[in-house]
Amino acid sequence: MSREFRFASSQVGRVLFATLFAHDTLARPWLAAMEIAMTTKNVLTVIGLLLGLQGIGIFVGGEAISTQAFAALNPDATGIQIGAMLHEAMGVMCLMVALILFFARDLEPAAGGKVLMGASIGIALTTAHGFYNMFTTVVAPPLPLLVMMSVLALVGLVTALKTQGGNAEGSAENA
Repeated sequence: MSREFRFASSQVGRVLFATLFAHDTLARPWLAAMEIAMTTKNVLTVIGLLLGLQGIGIFVGGEAISTQAFAALNPDATGIQIGAMLHEAMGVMCLMVALILFFARDLEPAAGGKVLMGASIGIALTTAHGFYNMFTTVVAPPLPLLVMMSVLALVGLVTALKTQGGNAEGSAENA
């Protein structure tokens, strides 16, 4: 590995770490702009919209997903039909969660942060199950979707923790 690559990767790592875990945005003006974008309302909106689109895609494409994801098992027409019905149910569940997140955008930041924390943990568990299936079974969940959901879970957790941290400081000042 070249020295330039190591330097660049370490710089990227430092920037990512500072972006995700820094609380001193006054010392880093470029970080302050990113902090504004990662509000509870914005993150709930993005996750809600993406989950809604995912739900529609899973509902509409249930048969194709069942055929491709379980191709190693050579499912017959009955198996594909059962898989499609289960995917349709999963799509509706995604839409339900998307609607809950979308309507939670108007909550107070502390309450919205709690909803976002729960949603992020749920997304992380669902994504972990997808990776588990990818590595231990013949099921082939799409890697880009798992990566996207992992990023959403991480962004949601970081934002929820920042919201909780900000509220703890605010309540200490009011006491």
